[in-house]
Amino acid sequence: MRKAILLLIPLLVFAQNFVLQKDVLSSGGRKMTSTDYILNGTISQTAIGSVADTDYQGVIGFWHPPEPFPPEAPYIYVTKSGNDAVLTWNKITTDTLGNPETMYYYVVYRSTDPAFIPGNSDSIGITLQPDTTYTDAGANSIVVPSYYYLVKAVDVAGNLSKKSNMGYKFNKVFNENAGATSDRNWVSLPWHSEYATASELTDDLSPAGEALLKITNLKDDQTFESLIYHPVLKWYGTDFTIDTGTAYEMIGAKDSTLVVAGSNNPDGLVVLNENTGSVGDRNWVAIPYNVAYSTIGDVTDEYSIDGQAIVKVTNLKDDQTFESWIYHPVLKWYGTDYSITVGRGYEFVAVLDTVWDPTEYTNRLTDSVLSGDKKINRDVVCFLGTLTNADRIPVWSVADTPPTSSVSNSSGIDYLDVTVYSPKKRASTSQAYREAGISHTVYTTLNLEGTLHISFTAYRIRYPEDVLTENTVGSIIAREGTFYVMTFDVGNFMTPWQDGEEVVVLIEVATTDEVFYDVKTVKLDQGMDIQPITGINLKPVPEIRTNKGVLTWNAETKEPVIGYSVYSGDQRLNDHILTGNEFTAKAENVIVRPVIKGGYETVLSPTGIQEKPQVFTPISYSFSVFPNPFAGQTGISYALPRKATVAITIYDVSGRQVKALVSGSIDPGCYTVEWNGNDDLGRVAAAGVYFITIRTDDYQSQKKVILVR
Repeated sequence: MRKAILLLIPLLVFAQNFVLQKDVLSSGGRKMTSTDYILNGTISQTAIGSVADTDYQGVIGFWHPPEPFPPEAPYIYVTKSGNDAVLTWNKITTDTLGNPETMYYYVVYRSTDPAFIPGNSDSIGITLQPDTTYTDAGANSIVVPSYYYLVKAVDVAGNLSKKSNMGYKFNKVFNENAGATSDRNWVSLPWHSEYATASELTDDLSPAGEALLKITNLKDDQTFESLIYHPVLKWYGTDFTIDTGTAYEMIGAKDSTLVVAGSNNPDGLVVLNENTGSVGDRNWVAIPYNVAYSTIGDVTDEYSIDGQAIVKVTNLKDDQTFESWIYHPVLKWYGTDYSITVGRGYEFVAVLDTVWDPTEYTNRLTDSVLSGDKKINRDVVCFLGTLTNADRIPVWSVADTPPTSSVSNSSGIDYLDVTVYSPKKRASTSQAYREAGISHTVYTTLNLEGTLHISFTAYRIRYPEDVLTENTVGSIIAREGTFYVMTFDVGNFMTPWQDGEEVVVLIEVATTDEVFYDVKTVKLDQGMDIQPITGINLKPVPEIRTNKGVLTWNAETKEPVIGYSVYSGDQRLNDHILTGNEFTAKAENVIVRPVIKGGYETVLSPTGIQEKPQVFTPISYSFSVFPNPFAGQTGISYALPRKATVAITIYDVSGRQVKALVSGSIDPGCYTVEWNGNDDLGRVAAAGVYFITIRTDDYQSQKKVILVR
């Protein structure tokens, strides 16, 4: 009898299922109620804990209707509560077609990787309908990693919704930049943050000025408003509204890590203003904390490949120097294709009023980005300056009489008068700080032929040792064929530039047998974010003629050239600036160098000049994979700022090596290697999750990829 009863149970269940399916078909596929689906048991919080979606179905006895419609995906927010992160989301009551729907519970996922696909190890718990709040205890401690959160709804039939938008708790590092007169950090706030105003942010992050001293907003009309901390007055100034998609300049009082919580909006549009008639077209743009781009070139490849909307994107680095990615009609995008740091703001220069919809991770399989499909003109090669302290100082100096005006020369010095100059004897003064200026690109375009070496020297005569050359950060010489663009960013001057200030620019071009030069004085115009130098007229440096110990040359002294110097090898023969075109000396291999107001001379010599290696050398490491997921093959793109021993290896989920793609010493530059889904023995790897790891002596990164068959 016992055996007969046991055999009868599955028959009864089968009969029940048959009746339910018949009801569905006869009702036109209507959604079933909870009494229709739940045949036995109840759900247990402790039983479910941290298991995968499919495992929940083993606890609940339910029936799956044919072709079910999943629930709507939740929309989540993350806020802070003491040391805890609190997730809240909307109550789901409909399916994806808008029909009434009964939810059973919600699954919460967490990972340290914004690209994660929710799985077993990512589930941290559930809440039962109608509870739409989950507390991740202790998540706000700065000693725990940054977290990214997703939520999925599960209806009473066990149908899972798509992933929600992404919420996150992020450890944002602020740098005080010790010794600097300005400690600016360009900071991005989440699209949905806890803060409506700047004071709400300071009340939470820095109520007594421990970490922050000033927060500044660049408004649409290019004016500034700031909230400032004072030991007595406390926070005072403009308590401006926090806008989504906007970055803010925050001045740190010390090195600190601040916890920022919020969530993204996958359809959040960032408005960029061209500001016609205003001074400059700068927009401080917030890069989302879960952005799906690896480099700033990924952004322009997707959004403004031909410079239609933006022509310049600038990053203020932690050492307060600038690096820029710039659009040129011939060279297209060139310069520093720097790695994106999530949570950082960048300066976008717009050429028309437009909107940008950033691609952010919500972990839908369609959220792939262009990382491996660069549209950069690879025929363009760049030489990038890397020095933060200039390697060039003036040869001649004037009396140390500081000007009384920040822009005009009110010191009484006539810099065109050669009698005020004497040979420079002291070493270059090393400044222990860098006060961050505002990014402002100055460039010129040259069409040149032959074996060339290009050099430039840019300075303000009131700060002669504060000089930018082709070797300093933010300086670029880009070339395509005979077409050259020479660029420098005056934001990298040690002392910030000001509107109307004059910069002397000495440009030199050398071939194997001759040197050409020109000098231009540029009045900086803050109304132009990318300012050209026009009217370049390269002329040869005069050749010396020798007759019985008398050296002569064709002098063409014209402002800002104030005279000449004569050299034999590296030794200067004159002890004062020569204003004529004659000098008596017995020496061999003599050359003449023009002297420019402010004390600089030309630096290039024709003897033995060879073409300078022109290679695209990135400033920082970069590593990206596209497409992901992939079926046939995927591309692994990486950038090396210096020569390094590189290993790129693929592992499966058990940690077993599947394929060694790269192993060896590699020169600096940008590279792409393909993986076709085979292992080291040439066998076809199974579909599933794999990890691609890059390692060098001082850098490593890992990406998760999905191989589908």
